[in-house]
Amino acid sequence: MTRPKLDRAALDLPATLPADLLARRADIAAAKARIAAAFQGREIARKAYYPDINLIALAGSAALGAGAAVLRRIGGAIWRGRGDPPADLRRRRTGRRLAGATAQLDEAVADYNQSVVTAVKQTAGSR
Repeated sequence: MTRPKLDRAALDLPATLPADLLARRADIAAAKARIAAAFQGREIARKAYYPDINLIALAGSAALGAGAAVLRRIGGAIWRGRGDPPADLRRRRTGRRLAGATAQLDEAVADYNQSVVTAVKQTAGSR
């Protein structure tokens, strides 16, 4: 048996590599997933912060006796939920939740940015 020969040129890295290869690193992918989770948490908090408002409209006509009458109705409803504290207290609580969720999202983005910078430094330093 002869010993296989290794082609050194096949092992050399090209001079430039696309930056999207860094996105495949586990730490970058995990940081990206934390951003997605924090964004969903902020969306939930934002939707809880604003009240549910339903607007309805109804229009029609009805014949009553010799003449016709036009019926119109417009209405709305604001839902605060059952057993909720007064609206201002609820708004303050959900406002704090929204602020906390926004801070978590900001922290996740900063962590992602730091992970990308660290990955680039590690990759550049390994040459």
